[in-house]
Amino acid sequence: MMTFIVADRAAQSKGTFKGCYIYSFKKDGSRCKTATWCEAYGAKNAEEVLSRLQKLNPGKKYEIA
Repeated sequence: MMTFIVADRAAQSKGTFKGCYIYSFKKDGSRCKTATWCEAYGAKNAEEVLSRLQKLNPGKKYEIA
């Protein structure tokens, strides 16, 4: 049985960071209504996930939920 502890909207399992929720922004500058779950893929915190998204998608804006 897997147990997930949710702290600051970031899921962890046995102390390992799994991912976080991130808002994206539309072309008109308004924020999307719902946040999207983003897997960590080796990142140690939400800021690293956010920087990876911004690096891979130049011109798009993201915000940690």
